[in-house]
Amino acid sequence: MIKKPILPNGYIINGIKINHKVPSASKKIEFYGTSDGRFLTLFLEEIFEYIELEDTFYITVGSKRYFAFISDTNYANNLAELKKRSFKDSGFASVAGMDKLKEELRKHVINVLKNKKNGERFKVSLPNGILLYGPPGCGKTFIARKLAEELGYAFIEVRHSDIASPYIHGGVGNIAAIFASARKNAPCVIFIDEIDGLGQERGKLSVDSSYKQEEINELLSHINGIGKEDILVIGATNELDKLDKALQRSGRFDIKIEVGPPDLKARMKLFEMYLKDRATSKLIIKL
Repeated sequence: MIKKPILPNGYIINGIKINHKVPSASKKIEFYGTSDGRFLTLFLEEIFEYIELEDTFYITVGSKRYFAFISDTNYANNLAELKKRSFKDSGFASVAGMDKLKEELRKHVINVLKNKKNGERFKVSLPNGILLYGPPGCGKTFIARKLAEELGYAFIEVRHSDIASPYIHGGVGNIAAIFASARKNAPCVIFIDEIDGLGQERGKLSVDSSYKQEEINELLSHINGIGKEDILVIGATNELDKLDKALQRSGRFDIKIEVGPPDLKARMKLFEMYLKDRATSKLIIKL
């Protein structure tokens, strides 16, 4: 099924007409040709990395707002160059503030994975999985990506819809395929967003949801010892208390780290992003 473009033909942006969508392998960025012979790059997610791009602006379509820029270069054919231009910093260097959160990740995850020999010497177990929990919209996906970059790991993002299947036992097969892909791309981070949708406490599942229990059991079978294969599984949830206790036992998602609202440094970075190219009052006090 071909995905419908965000911007229709003839859409006008800053007096420039959008002619057509340009084919691309990217699922998170769309590219369009414009009436003046240039190209529009449209990011489907608001991610902090793109704040370093020049001449960027927002496009509002319905109730959603997208980050975009227009240039002479067709980045649809050169995603590597776009990434090079977009990401001024990578890893934690591109995370403003949130020092306590970064320190926890360094202590429990990064230092252990980057010093495996010392870990073996002192009998420190490799982490198999960590849980990022906290209110929605506070950057759990973002920090998981940054952690993967800090480690130098590949990143596979999994949503509940990627596992769900209309066929009985289909979800089990999807989970197995995800871990097979991670093993091929190791070292790798598997990030499971809204893991509470998958790993709901089994005692609270209905009798007709036995296939859901199979999916949880399949996930558990892969997590056990996965750290030894250079794979780290990260689960994100807004409701920690709804997760199956089996997922939280030692050797599974036993490292739990809260991701709360952004601190002052991160908020200032957000203000810079949202107020970019906008007129602001002289009465605003610079912090």
